[in-house]
Amino acid sequence: LNMISCLSRRETPAWLKKIDPSIASLGGLPLRELLADSVYYPSCGFDGTPVRLLGGFAHSFVFADYGVTEAELLRNADSQPFLGYTLICSRAVEKDELIPNGWKPNLPALGRDDCFERSVLSTQAPFAHWSVYGRDAQRKPEHGPDRFSLLYICGDGVATYQALYHEQGCAPRAICLIQSGEAFGGNWTTFGRRSGPLATVVLDQRPDLRPAVLLYGG
Repeated sequence: LNMISCLSRRETPAWLKKIDPSIASLGGLPLRELLADSVYYPSCGFDGTPVRLLGGFAHSFVFADYGVTEAELLRNADSQPFLGYTLICSRAVEKDELIPNGWKPNLPALGRDDCFERSVLSTQAPFAHWSVYGRDAQRKPEHGPDRFSLLYICGDGVATYQALYHEQGCAPRAICLIQSGEAFGGNWTTFGRRSGPLATVVLDQRPDLRPAVLLYGG
């Protein structure tokens, strides 16, 4: 792995350390802990770049993409997608675990370039899955954190951000816009547009809850 050198490594959080790999199962979803200081990546596909570049700076990753099926995600997990890491345990996550107090959408007005028809054509059946990965024993600490958490949600990047972070009153440590899915990717909006719905939700609706880092490119 190759964490961005200007970002400082952090200790593995206590809630992640206490997960017992010998049990090979996950208990209740620690939602607030998963979201606080996390990395949020909408329209992610199966791109592991944020883990490679931000692992250690953050230990929790929240991925969202409405174009991925649950079967595709599970097949990808079986193929050991993160170099030097092995899946410790994982489980499906129910909707009421993600929004235990419900959620009243407050989405921005659409711009002329936004097109919901694309999302209708591309959206798969919603699901969520929580996994914890551990660094392989033969890998040194320089390779990356000893553990990280991945919460993968089949959902729209704008709505998912608002429903999770705004409802819990916290912000991710970083947000990633790498392969934003415009054009052939089936995304209904342009995530990188400052006047677009994602930027409005992340930067303007709750200016007190802004990510510290933007990982942008691709």
